[in-house]
Amino acid sequence: MKQRVYLIVSALLFSSNIRAQQLNISRDFALVQGGSDTIPALVFHEDPSEYHEQLLVYQLSSFYISRTCVSVNEYAAFCKKLQKKMPPPPAWGWGDLKKPMVNVSYLDALEYCHFLTDLWGVPVRLAAEAEWVYASFGGRFVNHLAGGYVVLADIDKYAAYQKNGNAADRPVCVTCKQPNTLGIYDMWGNVWEWVDGWFHMPGDTAVAGNRKMIIGGSFRSPREDMHSENKLMQQQEYRADDLGFRVVIAKQDWDRKLFLDKINGQIKKAYGENAPVYFAADGISAGGKTISWSDFTDMKVDNALKKVTVTGKNASVEWHYNTAQYNRIKQMQADFMKDVEVMLSNQ
Repeated sequence: MKQRVYLIVSALLFSSNIRAQQLNISRDFALVQGGSDTIPALVFHEDPSEYHEQLLVYQLSSFYISRTCVSVNEYAAFCKKLQKKMPPPPAWGWGDLKKPMVNVSYLDALEYCHFLTDLWGVPVRLAAEAEWVYASFGGRFVNHLAGGYVVLADIDKYAAYQKNGNAADRPVCVTCKQPNTLGIYDMWGNVWEWVDGWFHMPGDTAVAGNRKMIIGGSFRSPREDMHSENKLMQQQEYRADDLGFRVVIAKQDWDRKLFLDKINGQIKKAYGENAPVYFAADGISAGGKTISWSDFTDMKVDNALKKVTVTGKNASVEWHYNTAQYNRIKQMQADFMKDVEVMLSNQ
């Protein structure tokens, strides 16, 4: 049984913490709607000649993926802000700010994600392998055996790669080729991309710990490698002048940020910065106590937020819970508001 639960909270209980710099997510990111499907795949045994076909169930939540790989311009701004040196330059240097950033390790990419997380107030990360492949096909699951290795007939429009055995000496700019149906550039070719993934080939004795996946090929790859099954494993410290990355934001995390910004914006306008209780990125806080957002999300709340309405001094927030979750959350609310009343009465 599903119930609609409305949390009516006085705006007097909030304070504002809006970031000065706002992300233009519709311009910089493509929304990839999640989905699920059952796809056949090959499972190899220790003997490379032995394998069997197995059905794998894929299920992905909606996410935003950056339309381009991180550019030299974007990464240079990050280095300047943190007062750190750029990585060793490629042969063509760092002069063209629209080229993809290269010579970055997996650890460099993670540091950049952490920087954006703090700057934008929303978790930013690398794509999971399954997310990257799904986005490369325009938000579709593709049969790995029948379609995963297929190279598009008009791949020249979308990918920079080695032609007629002659590799280019550098990548093209991050928007020089055409985007795919979701508006995402260079999912194949131009530069390899770091993703969070792992695969194990027969006879491979390495462990996952210090190795991460790169995917998609580069301007040095031949035409037949311009597909989403083109992937390699590399050490986390590995750098190359044809290897870059792009970033991802989960749609649920972005929706939560919009929720916080909308309420906190109204509260800042009406009440300033000194309200004793507030919504923050980590939860609802008052008097040194916090109900964290994980207390909500670990109850599997249907991806949580459904509707937000701000009217005058009140914010109406609609969530969906099942009956057991409803009873638990009502008790949490009652305990929390009791603490708030005690704190306010002592001021």
